[in-house]
Amino acid sequence: MGIGILRHHGRKKPIYLLAAGGLTYWFKDSLGHDLEPVLVLIGAVLIIAGHTLNMRLIRRCKGCSKKATVDTATAAESASY
Repeated sequence: MGIGILRHHGRKKPIYLLAAGGLTYWFKDSLGHDLEPVLVLIGAVLIIAGHTLNMRLIRRCKGCSKKATVDTATAAESASY
């Protein structure tokens, strides 16, 4: 997802949502067993929200395929030097 964001729409909010969801899930045990189901739900919702936002931004992006092609070609040229 991270590389696709840079290649397509350039917005970082989906990455922040993914990271927040992952961290919430990762540290779900630190607040006790009783809150674990709630934290798993919150983490899952954040990850789903990040993915959904990313997909919407990609669909709305005009000229993304041209930008991706140019970025890929530029990267290939830079790597050859």
